[in-house]
Amino acid sequence: MLTTGWFLADPIISVGIGVLILVSGFRVTREALGIVLEFAPKHIDIEEVKRVLLSLNGVRDVHDLHVWTITSGFVALACHMRVAAEADASALLREAGNALTQRFQIRHVTIQPEHEPLHGQAEPGVCCLGEHALEPERSEAGR
Repeated sequence: MLTTGWFLADPIISVGIGVLILVSGFRVTREALGIVLEFAPKHIDIEEVKRVLLSLNGVRDVHDLHVWTITSGFVALACHMRVAAEADASALLREAGNALTQRFQIRHVTIQPEHEPLHGQAEPGVCCLGEHALEPERSEAGR
């Protein structure tokens, strides 16, 4: 202001800095809310993640799939994966983890394998999430 004599420079620059702070604060707040509310990251397509997992040899189904941000830049995934009875689940889990890390930069992967029963035998503990709702039990009086 001393050299130019233009006294409006100070308020104009102050307003510009204020706008910059508001925009930056809004972005940080939005990102923090996304982390707290466990939103899926915008750069990850959940359907594409599912397609990648289903493309692995031996994977029959993927369900209960969740992707969220733990902290800025640190993405996590959890899901259930139905595995063919003859597949090596350990090798398949390693392959799935590597594919997710390389393709989507998901660094924290938790996959619960569910083995298909051999020869149609029922296997205890096989997940039924998303397949059907459990029918409530009825009492003898209600039948």
